[in-house]
Amino acid sequence: MVPFSVLASVERPDPRREPLQENVDGAPQRIEKRRGRVFWLAPTGSGRELRTRRADGADAARVLSAVLAPGETVAGFVVSADGGHVLYRAGLQSERRYELFSVASEGGPVVKVSGPLGEGGRVESEVVFGPDGQSVYFRALVRAGVHELFRGTFDGRQPVTRLCSPHAGGRSVTSF
Repeated sequence: MVPFSVLASVERPDPRREPLQENVDGAPQRIEKRRGRVFWLAPTGSGRELRTRRADGADAARVLSAVLAPGETVAGFVVSADGGHVLYRAGLQSERRYELFSVASEGGPVVKVSGPLGEGGRVESEVVFGPDGQSVYFRALVRAGVHELFRGTFDGRQPVTRLCSPHAGGRSVTSF
């Protein structure tokens, strides 16, 4: 649980003017604390961006997500077990077309993890770090009605690998 004093010092809009909103996926807005840092999605003019700061409030809030174009937003994030990296989905909110990115928890270069998904492809909300701490598993829509499971690495050093293909009869991976 994040102490109220830390939450009170987190840069965010005045709740009297802007009520707590939901993420674009309909999940409640969340704040996560890991390895002495606090992570959250903050509203921007046209969407949300991923921010962090030290849990003790000793530094200013900083943006972790890459610069977003108008209409783009961060749809969700997950922090690695060791707190060293953050995966986040970002893209065009109006089309719900998201790709997967990784960034060090204290900031740095943003790496695209998802690779090419093709026209209309998007990374879905099921995104996890593997038990080895390097692998990243995610489910993506690859074409209308077809979802597949993929594995990559948070640093983008290995190519994304398709772990399964659609089952007979046109069915696809619904969860993992």
